[in-house]
Amino acid sequence: MVPSLILGPTVQAQSIQSSQFRQYQALNSTIERALKAVMSGRFDEAKAILKPSLEKVPDHFEAHYLMALMAYEARDFAGNLAGLEIAEWTLGNLDRAYREHEAQSFLRGNALLRLGRREEARNAYRKAVEMDAGHANAWNNLVALSLGAKDMAGAKADIAKAEAAGARIRPELKRAVGDLP
Repeated sequence: MVPSLILGPTVQAQSIQSSQFRQYQALNSTIERALKAVMSGRFDEAKAILKPSLEKVPDHFEAHYLMALMAYEARDFAGNLAGLEIAEWTLGNLDRAYREHEAQSFLRGNALLRLGRREEARNAYRKAVEMDAGHANAWNNLVALSLGAKDMAGAKADIAKAEAAGARIRPELKRAVGDLP
């Protein structure tokens, strides 16, 4: 359930290409300062640091989490739960956007491959496995691209990386590089 506090117009699900990610990154040092203040028990200082951050990025999950920690320490358990719910909800949105981007990278790779743009497809698949090391379909496509380019060393290296990440490589691809009889 989405907390009623965050249903205002400032809270929106945003894609990975959106400015939200740049805003999060720009606030890293500010959030770090607030965390140090919270950990040192300087709650007024932490709140003063977090207030402008939340005005810039109203759904910043780390800022809400720190606010929830301070509420807990102040024995404001209702405020603690509300802050945690907001942090969880906004982190979930961020995670969904990230996963959508991972899927977009994989689908982009497929489209590029069908257009014959193999190197661009390889880059898109690499991006997908950077985001999810266990993305079996992306790994299988990378191995197939290496085999198509007669790059056996690259194919074997990708199989090893994929399997280390728990991704299942198709047996016919493993046979093609000599990993299966």
